[in-house]
Amino acid sequence: MNKVSGYKPGERIAVRYMRGDTIKTLEIVLTPRFDNRDDAMLDLYMNSNEELQGQFASINSGGYPEALQHDADVFPNQVGGPLLSLSGKAIGMNIARSDRVVSYALPAESVLRVYQKLRDKQKPL
Repeated sequence: MNKVSGYKPGERIAVRYMRGDTIKTLEIVLTPRFDNRDDAMLDLYMNSNEELQGQFASINSGGYPEALQHDADVFPNQVGGPLLSLSGKAIGMNIARSDRVVSYALPAESVLRVYQKLRDKQKPL
């Protein structure tokens, strides 16, 4: 973090990392820091809900305090799509794929709550 902080968003940098005994280099483009102070779920971090105590909203990424991990094989074009139960019922929305068999989803209740908050914030035309 300290080494990258001297660069500006949009700059290209080379990152060296070791995989096994091999040193590899990856060129990346830095992006601006994401600020989620308007995150529709931010209040979930700031309430007194015992289950969420000790968690906080990072200014580096969106917060998902209710995300669940599952082992469905989710391809990148399926992120944002439904998480289905074995009976075909939509029980959530896929939000990320972490590994070959590790994916994350928001429960349907969370998706609905966020949708309603965003809809309520929408300004009339």
